[in-house]
Amino acid sequence: MKNVALKKVSYNENQNEIEFSKGLLLIDDVGPLVNWTISLNKVQDVSLFTDLKKEEKHLHLHIVDAAGERYEGTVAVDLVPDQRTVLMVARGELKQL
Repeated sequence: MKNVALKKVSYNENQNEIEFSKGLLLIDDVGPLVNWTISLNKVQDVSLFTDLKKEEKHLHLHIVDAAGERYEGTVAVDLVPDQRTVLMVARGELKQL
């Protein structure tokens, strides 16, 4: 299991940035299939995520970690436990660019 600190997360073709103070990409690479999740804390506006969860829609993310490595992948919103935290689960492969 890898824990990767996140610097920047954006979505869609316009690469709209998600404002947050702490983000973590968890990569489970132990099993036969790589699984991954994202946790964002102190998100400025969680309304996008609550709407996506209600509509059961996916979101394509562009991710930059603290070391400058880039990733891309599609997620579904799993949980918005409060007005500042978002948990997302993988919907497909995480591509390291």
